[in-house]
Amino acid sequence: MIKRRALSLIEFLITMVIMTFVFAGLIVVFSFLFKNIVYNFERSDMYGQVTYALDDMRLRFISAIETKTMFSSSNNEVDFFEFKGEKDIYNIRPNDATLYSATGSGSKVWYRYSLKDDGNLVLEVSFDDGNTYQVSDVLVDKRYRPRLSFVYVEGDEPNFFEADIKVVGEKNSALEMDLTEGIQTWFIGVVK
Repeated sequence: MIKRRALSLIEFLITMVIMTFVFAGLIVVFSFLFKNIVYNFERSDMYGQVTYALDDMRLRFISAIETKTMFSSSNNEVDFFEFKGEKDIYNIRPNDATLYSATGSGSKVWYRYSLKDDGNLVLEVSFDDGNTYQVSDVLVDKRYRPRLSFVYVEGDEPNFFEADIKVVGEKNSALEMDLTEGIQTWFIGVVK
């Protein structure tokens, strides 16, 4: 006959205490890993949105043929930029300055990069000589509290300036990103 032996009360309590520490350790490790995964996703999303915005600016500014925003020695930093450029950014026609219309004639539209009142960094488009703008694309979401500035550095070429975008993490406010891109226009100068 086989004799069965059960855990005594003390052995059972010791086992429960050990299991509590093991599970608490696992919870701490998994919460740390989860938090890092969330922060890395946020960092990746921030970087993707900011680089998308800077790439969009670089592509559109190449075709600029006229601007309403100018830099001067007393004003070398602005927080928005308006210019007339190609509607189709991959088909640049510098000699055609007519605005795009509903009939499909013309190739130019007015663009404005700015921060909206709701906090989004947007690209706005105007088909009527820059009087009425409509949001074309949200480049950087408001949850990252974007800050935009265009800066002309004294001594640079008159068709070269910098676009600077600063963002702060939503879930991790210690996560800050500041990316600057040199922007060049081919057909206009941006300095008075």
